[in-house]
Amino acid sequence: MISIFRGMRLGKAYACITGDHAGKILVFIQENKQKQYGFLSTPTMENLWIPKEQFDFALKNGIIEYIERVPRYVRNTSKAQFIENEKTAD
Repeated sequence: MISIFRGMRLGKAYACITGDHAGKILVFIQENKQKQYGFLSTPTMENLWIPKEQFDFALKNGIIEYIERVPRYVRNTSKAQFIENEKTAD
């Protein structure tokens, strides 16, 4: 439950333990004005927008688990891919 107390930062990685995204790693990229968290999902390299309340519920209930903050080069690459995905989604 680290993210709830220390805040969300670019590059924090979370493992999906159960549910539709089980087996994926979510790398936090940004929060939008609608109180949604934007993640880059690996290995599919797809953008996921998750409402803050759902994310906090999943974290508290063991659906996802904090892993680590990824290295700077991974953060930069993940952010670039996320932005590219957003451009092509429009």
